[in-house]
Amino acid sequence: MELDYTVTTRKTYAEAVRAVIERTEAHGCRVQFVHTVTATLAERGSARDHVTLAAICTQRLARQRLERAVQARP
Repeated sequence: MELDYTVTTRKTYAEAVRAVIERTEAHGCRVQFVHTVTATLAERGSARDHVTLAAICTQRLARQRLERAVQARP
C-alpha cells in the first residue's frame, strides 16, 4: 500500500486538504482525524510550510488489521 501520494494542483492549501477529505468520503472511506502539525513543528524548531496529516480508514482495512492483531496474540 502506497502511503504517500503527491500531485500538483492550483488549489490553495486549504482547498487541497478539503478536496482530499471530500474525495476520501466519496470513495466510502472515513477520515478519522485531521491534524495540522505546522505549528507543532515550528515550536520544536522544525519550521516548514503547511503540513497536515489525515488518518484515513476503510471498514475492510480496519477489519483486516483487527483480525491480524487478534491472531497474533498467544
